[in-house]
Order: sequence, then structure tokens, then C-alpha cells
Amino acid sequence: MLPDPLLAVWLAFVFIAEPVEHASHHRLVEKSAEVHVGMEPSQVTSILGAPNAKYAKRGFFASWWLDGPRPKQWMYGTSFNLDYVMIPYCPWVNPLPINLRIFDYADEDLVINWTDDDQVALVHRPHFSVPGIAFDILDASLFSRDVLQQFVFHSHPKPVNGG
Repeated sequence: MLPDPLLAVWLAFVFIAEPVEHASHHRLVEKSAEVHVGMEPSQVTSILGAPNAKYAKRGFFASWWLDGPRPKQWMYGTSFNLDYVMIPYCPWVNPLPINLRIFDYADEDLVINWTDDDQVALVHRPHFSVPGIAFDILDASLFSRDVLQQFVFHSHPKPVNGG
């Protein structure tokens, strides 16, 4: 088990990161309204970016021990889930409240089904709410990132002809 101070810092990070991650994911789900049936992978990635995971088509044999056949799918989702911090009937806090997608997707995942011709067949958009303060924290973190990129990590142009 982790020492209490280290666990407290880690859980503080999780409790701050999870709402920010969900706010970012919520914006991605709203942006997915631009994705429609018949689009190609390059068009989808230009709108949503790269998916968190890509799953190959699940055939007949996999359907024996899993939830049946599935088409090729892309998944956009979050890593942390505060629903898993407290495990029922367990006296300890779960130090890794992460979404494990072993057999199925998390309820809040954005899932895109593809045809065999690599065109969008179906877009499953989740419905969830995020507290307003999570969007404020997300905007502040994005602003800080942009300022650091612009002024701190900005590479200066090299002089031409020794000038």
C-alpha cells in the first residue's frame, strides 16, 4: 500500500484531473456532431483527432466467448473514473480509478462503428453532464499550455547568413 501522504497527493491529482478530462471529452462528444454516416477515416481524424483505441472487426469465433460479433470500431474515452474510487464493501480507497475496457466500453465512451469499406456506419454518442467548474479548469490549463508554448518553449529563428 502507498504511504498516506503519497496516496493523498495522488488522489488529489486524480480528483483534479478526472473532471478536466471529462470536460475535454464532453467537448469532443459535442464536436462529434460533425461526424456522419459515410465519412472516411481521414475526415473523422481531421474533426476528432486520433482515437484512444482502435478495435478490429470481431468475427464469428470471438463471438463464442465475448459479446457477439462487432464491426471495426474506434473509441474516444477517458482514463480516470471517479465512480471507481470507492469499491463497494472494501475498506480501502482504490488508488487506480481507471476505466478498464476489457469486454465492453465505458458508458461515457464515444464509439464509431465502421463498415468493411472504411466508412462510418454508426456513431454512438454518450449523454453525460460535467460540472461548469471543470470547463473553467480545462480552459485555464489550456491557456497556461498555450502561454508556455508561445513564450517559454518558443524556438527563436536562426539568423540567416550570419546576420
